[in-house]
Amino acid sequence: MPTLSPPARKAITVTRHAPPTHTPPAAGTLVVEEARFAIVHEWVIDTAIYDGAFSLYSLLLRYGNGSGSRMPSRQTLARRLRRSVDAIDLAMRQLTEAGIVRVEHRRSGEQFLSNRYHVRTSPPAGLAAADGGPQICGYP
Repeated sequence: MPTLSPPARKAITVTRHAPPTHTPPAAGTLVVEEARFAIVHEWVIDTAIYDGAFSLYSLLLRYGNGSGSRMPSRQTLARRLRRSVDAIDLAMRQLTEAGIVRVEHRRSGEQFLSNRYHVRTSPPAGLAAADGGPQICGYP
C-alpha cells in the first residue's frame, strides 16, 4: 500500500491594511481591508433633506471618533464627496436648518481655522419627516 505524504503548506502573510495600489500584493498574501463605514440613524434617513446633505452627514460621522465634534475643512469634505465647496456649503445649510448639525466657526487671532461641526445622533424636537413634512431650505 502506498504511503501518502501530507499536503504541502504555504506560508500566508496577513496584513491589516491593503498595500498601496501601485504595488500588487505578494503571492501567498491575504489582504484584509479595514471596513470603513458610518451608521446613519433612521430619523436622518426620513428627514426631508437632499442627497447631498445626507452624504455630507454620513461623511461627518466618520470624523471625531465618537466625540460629537468634527473638524474637517470644507475643502476636505468637498474632495471626499467629489463636490464643490459651494455644494458643501448648500448641503451644510440644509443640515443646520434642519437642526441636524451645528457649525462652530473657529479662529486663532486673525487666522481662520477649520469649522467644528457638532453632529446630532438623536432627533431634534419637532423634526419633520420626508413623508409630507415641510421642506428644508425652501426647496420644493
